[in-house]
Amino acid sequence: MEKPLAGRTAIVTGSTGEGMGRQTAWTLARLGANVVLNYGTYRRGEAAAKKAVAQAEALGGRAIAVRADTRIEADVARLVAAARKAFGPVDIAVANAGGDFLERSLEKTTLKEWKKVVDAEIDGAFLLAREVLPEMRKRQWGRLVFLSWDKAATARDPVFDYAVGKLGREALAQKIARAEADNGITSNIVAPGYIPYPSDAQSRDMVHHGKAWTGRTRSWNQDVAEAVAWLCREEARFVTGSTLRVHGAR
Repeated sequence: MEKPLAGRTAIVTGSTGEGMGRQTAWTLARLGANVVLNYGTYRRGEAAAKKAVAQAEALGGRAIAVRADTRIEADVARLVAAARKAFGPVDIAVANAGGDFLERSLEKTTLKEWKKVVDAEIDGAFLLAREVLPEMRKRQWGRLVFLSWDKAATARDPVFDYAVGKLGREALAQKIARAEADNGITSNIVAPGYIPYPSDAQSRDMVHHGKAWTGRTRSWNQDVAEAVAWLCREEARFVTGSTLRVHGAR
């Protein structure tokens, strides 16, 4: 199988659960990248991380998992340092870890709940980008991808903290795209709609483009992973400041 990302090192935050982050990490591994999976911002423990790493390695990539809360500056620095120690400078950074999607009115949202979500969405993305950009500039090559939500600006659902966090993340991605346009670094957004969690068996099948993938009648986590992966390839060298929307159920 083609390995267009062979030799590249990728960090994907929030990537040991059943969703888009893990599928993205697996897909990048399938394409040859060294992958650093991450957990610890919200959920998942070492057992899930070990399984996710094992699958990434089975797909042909080298992989490690690092526990780090992406809202904490020292944790993000440690995450990137671990990637550098294991595989060398980071070429690809995918800001996936974010807040919970909880529907509640603005007056029922506490400041603690607000900060928990918004900090994960905005601070986590900012800290990751800030940590990897200097070495990307030196090498004149880098890919930043920010996971958002296709209805962040338009949804009538009462998910104020989540929506505002995603919009802040999009604004950050756009600012970086403009600032780094001449440095060989792209910064893009993938904005999925509502995409449910498939089973682990389905996820493993889809990353191999098996029957669950070829016979799908709706979008799954693999559709999101493929969008992210394309933005990381050489073909997308001059795609920056863009938003790829992946249709969901809503």
